[in-house]
Amino acid sequence: MSAEPAPAGASRPPLARSAVRRHVLGVLIAMLMVGLAVTWQGHQRATEMAELTAVENVRAVALSLALPLTSEDIAGDDSWHEQFQASAEPLIEAGEVVVVHVWRRVDAGNGEILWSTDPERRGTVKPLGGAAQALDTWTPVIDKLHNGTESEGPPLPNLYEIYLPFRDGTATPYVLEVYKPVRDFDAIYRGLLADWLPIPIAGILLLSLVTFPLSLRLARTAAGAERDRVLFANRALQARADEHRRISEVLHERTVQDLSAARLILDNAKETDDPAAVRTALDRTTDLLATDVADLRSLLSSGEASEWQAATLTEALTGWIAGLPDPQRISCALPEQPLPLARTEVAVALRVIKEGVRNAVKHAGETPIEISVEADGGELRIEVTDQGRGMTAPPGPGLDDASSPGLGLRIIHYAAGSVGGEARLESRSGAGTTLRVRLPYQP
Repeated sequence: MSAEPAPAGASRPPLARSAVRRHVLGVLIAMLMVGLAVTWQGHQRATEMAELTAVENVRAVALSLALPLTSEDIAGDDSWHEQFQASAEPLIEAGEVVVVHVWRRVDAGNGEILWSTDPERRGTVKPLGGAAQALDTWTPVIDKLHNGTESEGPPLPNLYEIYLPFRDGTATPYVLEVYKPVRDFDAIYRGLLADWLPIPIAGILLLSLVTFPLSLRLARTAAGAERDRVLFANRALQARADEHRRISEVLHERTVQDLSAARLILDNAKETDDPAAVRTALDRTTDLLATDVADLRSLLSSGEASEWQAATLTEALTGWIAGLPDPQRISCALPEQPLPLARTEVAVALRVIKEGVRNAVKHAGETPIEISVEADGGELRIEVTDQGRGMTAPPGPGLDDASSPGLGLRIIHYAAGSVGGEARLESRSGAGTTLRVRLPYQP
């Protein structure tokens, strides 16, 4: 018995395995990045909490030294020196305190050291530094000295300096300055980090376990996505062909009509000996060709001329009017139902309206222009009305009549007739002009 052909989905397992590998790798990278971020944040948090603990430790030591002095008369009796020496010596010997000063303010920026662990400093006058801030704000000033290099004693890591303001028994303000190393800072930091860091790490591991079923689902989806990609590529090619066909229709409805109108204008110009009429025909032909050249450039650069980017007559007409020099003078009354530009009759309606508005702008001065479009009874009824000076002679029965002035109006008649419609012009001298066009249209 011959072997059966491999099914179309035979390539799914390799794609699925590849998707699983990519997903697992992505999860691992995400875990690594999140782990680094969490570790850094944990380090920052642990450092902050360790420093807070160290500050409270330093504050407690300073308070224990300053408290006995609050009942003494420091300025009146030096007997407190021996008592204070007895309190400070055990801390100094144990390494809990490095340097101790007791300050009193002499003037705004200087102070006298009344007592110090260094006997040579006693009675000296120096700038207050942080002691001035402590006296001015009456709050302790605590600084962590960088590697202890700013200390008056030996350079030690995690060394803190505190200026603690207090009042003696006579309510006179003084400042106690203490340099204290926090030797258990690293132990505090490691303990806080050990307590806090496992929680987010456990969360990351749990998240990876929860998302593993998702990776399997994505793997199955990947195989189907590959098949869909081929299908969508084929549809894209078909859409491209449809777009080319649609652009061809646009060229037919716009550019081909304009070129035909230009030929009609030039044919009429050959049959007249009037220089003014010839000049008008050439100007009109130049305008048509300039418009078409601009549209073709836009079509080649962006895929479609600007007024044809809209889907309906309302959208196209609104956008075109907005680009005119004085759009406020033009008002529109358009039907509520959408009129798609894909319909040939609607495309002709747009050309007729634009041509009618151009003629009104050219001949009606600064007067208002009204556009009306109705779609019922199997036809489109279009009116373009202005309040200009009108015509000195009544128009003929049709726009193709020789008595109808203006080559632009002949273009309107030509466009309307190309789809089986008709166009008429109604005008009286001093009473404005109305262009009426009827085009067959079945929704």
